[in-house]
Amino acid sequence: QKQGKVMSIFLQVNISNDPAKHGFLPKELTAVIEQLKQFEQLELLGLMAITAQQSKEKTRQDFKTMKKLQTKFGLKELSIPQFLKCR
Repeated sequence: QKQGKVMSIFLQVNISNDPAKHGFLPKELTAVIEQLKQFEQLELLGLMAITAQQSKEKTRQDFKTMKKLQTKFGLKELSIPQFLKCR
């Protein structure tokens, strides 16, 4: 902040609600994004998905949910893994 720089960030989202993973739960995002607005030196670019190892269909559904969250919050970027080990 003292240098007048803005840092672009992503929020990590535990979209699968996997207790073995870290990140914000989808239900927490509204409050977290609201709190981020008080930090002028941070620019929220987007969301980053953290998924559990699960079926391909469940993973697809998680990615669709991430896209809805991106749209809901008007974010520019969405980071999701290209290759997943699905059962």
